Amino acid sequence: MPNLYLQLESALEASAFEAFRRVALAHSSEGLYCMALFTSNGYEYVYDTANSEKGLAHLVALDIEGNGKADRSAAIDAYKWSPCDWPYHLENEGLFQRPCELLQEIWAGVREASEEESDRAYVEIHEVFIAVLRKLRSSGIVPEGCLVTLLAGDQSDEARVANAEKINPPELVARFIADFRLDAARLSRLRNSRWQSGEFFEP
Repeated sequence: MPNLYLQLESALEASAFEAFRRVALAHSSEGLYCMALFTSNGYEYVYDTANSEKGLAHLVALDIEGNGKADRSAAIDAYKWSPCDWPYHLENEGLFQRPCELLQEIWAGVREASEEESDRAYVEIHEVFIAVLRKLRSSGIVPEGCLVTLLAGDQSDEARVANAEKINPPELVARFIADFRLDAARLSRLRNSRWQSGEFFEP
């Protein structure tokens, strides 16, 4: 099993570097504010996602036009950190076939093992995701003011911040914290451990 994690890190690094390179090349002039890996709560897959100020403005304009809303601020709050709505979401999905295959292989092996091994798999996969994102952060591919993080479909603001803090310089994270409604106690727990209780791992 440990060898599978090494394979996952190598494959994900290759896929993510190419995906982020393509996103940066295509959209850097549009004000990229987030480039991320996107996964599920169960870490069954991993792809790329990103958004820019231009992409956000487009979503907000569509929302206001389609719903007759005049509350631009509410529309920004709704879409700024909703990756599944972003126009560049899964833009390079085809590059991630091998990392997804390895994740499936890891979980297939874990299902035949103990609950403790399953718990360990969540932690190991999370650490692989964070390690690859740290390399991307320092690679020069990502624009300096763009946040690099790990996002999931159903994710708390506290998890978003805890992930971002492991990857980005503090001054960059501080620029985005105002976007989130944070529970200080929950954020503190996530900073110390991804385990919120004896039974639940948060991405």
